[in-house]
Amino acid sequence: MKTREEIIHSMCVMYREDYEVPKLATDPPWVRGMTALERRGLWRVMEQIYDINIKPVMEKKYGTQTTGISKSNRNRRKR
Repeated sequence: MKTREEIIHSMCVMYREDYEVPKLATDPPWVRGMTALERRGLWRVMEQIYDINIKPVMEKKYGTQTTGISKSNRNRRKR
């Protein structure tokens, strides 16, 4: 089963096919890719979608241990 991070990464790539293509902040807007700030913002949106909509369904179906959330990830989200 995929981990939480793998699922969120897949969600980001499905939403923006250029998610993994690096782009500089100084590049013109028509250049393909995402800046680090844009990638972080998209990751946070997909993380919220996962935590609110997908995680509860997975926990109900498979139990709490299979959702792929480690203790370090829980602490990171509180920051």
